[in-house]
Amino acid sequence: MPCWSRCCRNVVRRLILAGLLLSLALLALPGLALAHAELTASEPAAGSTVPAGLSRIVLAFTEPPALGSTIALYTGDFEAVPGVDSYVANGQLWADLDPPLPAGTYSVQWSALSTDGHSVQGSFEFAVADEASAPFPWPAFVCVLVVLILVGSLPFLFARLHRRTV
Repeated sequence: MPCWSRCCRNVVRRLILAGLLLSLALLALPGLALAHAELTASEPAAGSTVPAGLSRIVLAFTEPPALGSTIALYTGDFEAVPGVDSYVANGQLWADLDPPLPAGTYSVQWSALSTDGHSVQGSFEFAVADEASAPFPWPAFVCVLVVLILVGSLPFLFARLHRRTV
């Protein structure tokens, strides 16, 4: 076997290895480029109704937001709510509300700076309920209704079973 074939085999192996490493690096790059902070949870939750007196908003992201991230709050009439102090703490974006929110519909608009310097924005709405109008506890009502129906139907079921056996 000629000497050049062994040399060529080594070169081909190195080229294949370099190609595989380059392919792996290219596959990893899109994941790095898309690694921006995304909203994962909020308190209050998007679309929720909370009791009157809400005094804090907390937003959690896939990565801790950097300083300079903000929360702005607007009423249902798109008027800015005064007294919103937003800050980053414990890897989350917080906003203290002074005074607490009265009943109404609100829109939260947030801007989160990622550690790589990119800014991501988003918004969601929630409502604050009147103190007098507490939400009706539908799950508890349905459970009680089902139990009453089952308990009320037991005598009829026993009577029917007893009639068949006699």
